[in-house]
Amino acid sequence: MYLWNADALVEDFQHNNVSSAEEFKYFFVNTLYIAFISHMSLISLSDSNEIEWYDSVYLLITLLINAIGCYANYRLNQHGDDKDFIKRCLCLGVPLGIKLNTLAIILLFLLFLFIELAADSLKPRTIDFISYVGIIWPSTIVFYYFLARKLEAIAYYKTPTLETTT
Repeated sequence: MYLWNADALVEDFQHNNVSSAEEFKYFFVNTLYIAFISHMSLISLSDSNEIEWYDSVYLLITLLINAIGCYANYRLNQHGDDKDFIKRCLCLGVPLGIKLNTLAIILLFLLFLFIELAADSLKPRTIDFISYVGIIWPSTIVFYYFLARKLEAIAYYKTPTLETTT
């Protein structure tokens, strides 16, 4: 796996030297990288730009949820027809992600509206906890669950055959 040398990866692709297991490694690292960057952007949007111990715990749990979800879906696809995992995840991730992120954004908006109207005395730490435990982590778990159901429908699909009886 190349983490810095994109030219070598291009050459491997040109010579068909990238296996599906190798593709999964890139997808897995990319999934964790996106989760990490997303988490760090939430910290930078918070009231204090200081990273506290609980931010590290939130990050570890976020990475763990994404790692387990990504790996479990890879194994599910692998035990099915073991084809096109990356393509399926990327394509299915768009409609599933849009639906779940829309719901999560609405819930976060309602949470912050509630905080502004009724719970102005809540500490930012409490707000972060409610956001992660009540909205962000559950929506991530639900995303991987729905992705698993869709991957299962594809990877285990058997094309109907016409049997003629005489």
